[in-house]
Amino acid sequence: MAGPGPSSSRLSLADLLPQLPTAAADALIAGLGNYIGTVRSTCSFLRNFIDQNVTCLNLRVGAGMLKRWEDGKALSLERWPRLSKMELCLANWGQEASSDDDSDDELPAADLGHLLTLPFLGLSAAARQRITCLVVEQEVADDGGDGQLEGGLPHLALLLPSLRELRLPPYMHSGATAVLQRRLMDSLAAFTHLQHVELGICSSLPHAGRALAGSSLRRLHLSTDGDVFKTVLPQLLQVTQLQHIHLRRTATGDPDREILEVGAAGAGTLSEALKGMSPVLKSLTLLWSRRDIQLALSFRQGLMTAARMLGGLSGSLQYFASLAASLQACSALLGPEFEKLTLGDVFLPPEEPTDRSARAPLWDLARRARVFTVKDVSSYTPAIVAGALRLLGKPQSVALKCPASFYGATVTLQLRAAGGKWPAGALKAPTQADTGAAVDAPLRRDGGSAAQQQEQEQQRSGPPSPPTPANEQPPLRLPSAVAMCRGALQRLAGGPLPALGAPAPGTAAAGPGEQVAGSGGDEDGAAAAAAAAVGATYPLIPAELAAAALQEDLNMLLLCGPGLGVLVQCSEALKAWMRKVDAAARLARMADGNPVYTPNLVFDYLALPFAPECCCLLVSCEEVAAVAAVAAAASEHGACGSLMSVVPMRGKLAVTGYSTERVWSSALQEELQAQWDARVGLCGGDPEAELELMRRLLELVSEIKARTPHCVHQL
Repeated sequence: MAGPGPSSSRLSLADLLPQLPTAAADALIAGLGNYIGTVRSTCSFLRNFIDQNVTCLNLRVGAGMLKRWEDGKALSLERWPRLSKMELCLANWGQEASSDDDSDDELPAADLGHLLTLPFLGLSAAARQRITCLVVEQEVADDGGDGQLEGGLPHLALLLPSLRELRLPPYMHSGATAVLQRRLMDSLAAFTHLQHVELGICSSLPHAGRALAGSSLRRLHLSTDGDVFKTVLPQLLQVTQLQHIHLRRTATGDPDREILEVGAAGAGTLSEALKGMSPVLKSLTLLWSRRDIQLALSFRQGLMTAARMLGGLSGSLQYFASLAASLQACSALLGPEFEKLTLGDVFLPPEEPTDRSARAPLWDLARRARVFTVKDVSSYTPAIVAGALRLLGKPQSVALKCPASFYGATVTLQLRAAGGKWPAGALKAPTQADTGAAVDAPLRRDGGSAAQQQEQEQQRSGPPSPPTPANEQPPLRLPSAVAMCRGALQRLAGGPLPALGAPAPGTAAAGPGEQVAGSGGDEDGAAAAAAAAVGATYPLIPAELAAAALQEDLNMLLLCGPGLGVLVQCSEALKAWMRKVDAAARLARMADGNPVYTPNLVFDYLALPFAPECCCLLVSCEEVAAVAAVAAAASEHGACGSLMSVVPMRGKLAVTGYSTERVWSSALQEELQAQWDARVGLCGGDPEAELELMRRLLELVSEIKARTPHCVHQL
């Protein structure tokens, strides 16, 4: 029997899409992302499929839409039968506005309250009941007076009876007067199913307790410029059914003084405000936006179960100690259920004391928690980081910061990639040489001394094993700074490099590729052989380099060799030479009949003076077509051209990056992480060995950063 013909076995997209289950249709719509408008306009059956399945719609509402609604020409939301979430952008333009799709510049500015409810007017009851989430934004801040947007909320409560989530613009000054404030609270109470609200800036909420008591509201996000602990928080805690409160402090005062005074005792403090807390409350989050410092508390039946402190832009331990003091004052809330204390974004400036006596509230609170976790620690020097970790334990990551840099300001090392934990008592007490300040013993949960804890541990685990002879444990070998830089450059080049220069003096004693206690050396013998093998292939002739740049979308070059040793030592001489190279490249491009649209073909360059005999220059070009011209000019111009190799950067970091400082810092960070991951397993789980490995790797990065100029040069 013959099979079906070609026409009967053919299945078109128009036949397949309507048969998709709801979950598959939702996944397909979500995968379209920002291209949903383009796909929708492709053909009629794709437009119908998207309209039938879309659940979220972004709509711009302006005076032009109001005019079309009055003329009966506005598009109805009935077109989207599964629509449940609306994102409205209110464009309250006046006559000064520029032309746009809605031609709002020819119409008078509309009232924001009218624009807020406009898309839902005339809809059927079923269509309005499907809307459960509404997000409102404004293109510009309203100059028509406070309360315009709030004026539309009572009508909105009637139009959207099933609304569960409402997010209003963050810069909307809600409730500037007592009348408008009560009007706002009454409007929110009118939403019978509303559970999540995000409000704009409110100075105080004196009517919140009475107006919202017994409402369906469970989660409130609020930006405030008022006094958090004296007025705002006590007023919100009167709304006893609230389960989640998020307060964002936006005042322009002194944020450092405010945070440091959080731990003070007496009226108007966090501890006093929490005395009126409802047992229903599950989470309280306080955010100081000027410093991005955050305190997040979790509760269970009126008792605090967890606390998370994030240091933000300047996470000094003194901030954490002040926040910890405020929690210690809430002794009634800190019961046996206090499970976890987490610190994040911890920054240690050089003058920061890390001893327990200076930050006693923080250490006392950490001792009361069952689990004490540190997410990340950063500082300017490896010694400060290592000394702090002897007190804090092993974090998830550590970072070195460079205050004079912008894109490459931070190099981060993830410690959780390998290795074991550093339990309390596993590390010896830090000394003053470790941190530069007076220090105390590591954190102990039971308050016992280190000797007592060691004796208790031996009683539990039996007699200690005999120590390993020192001659059986070889010293931990690390790459030299030059070898680490070569690894970072190979990541940018996407392959082997030519010889960067002769080995530094004193590197042969430690063997190929490694150093012991700070001695230098190449990465390994194979690296030198590979460099010698490819050295003859550079520099590429301009034609080959031009073809490679265009085909692989390259815009970054590495100039390396001893010929650059004199130039990189003098920034003014290097800049004059780069201007000469840029001018020659521009002339060559114009001589070939190619237009030059930018003032300079060289975007920026970064000198990498690893050693006098090993100097590199990373150059970023404005356009791909300029790479060959810049490479040819650099090779032919100047006395050092014959002693220099030109290497196109084919690595992913270089191809996708633009700034030389950014891509160099990223490559150095990847190389640092690779060195840690390859060597931490050799520490055998010994916390002291892992800490020493971390410190010495960070010292290598610090040495490289010290040799690298702290600014990117632009012509």
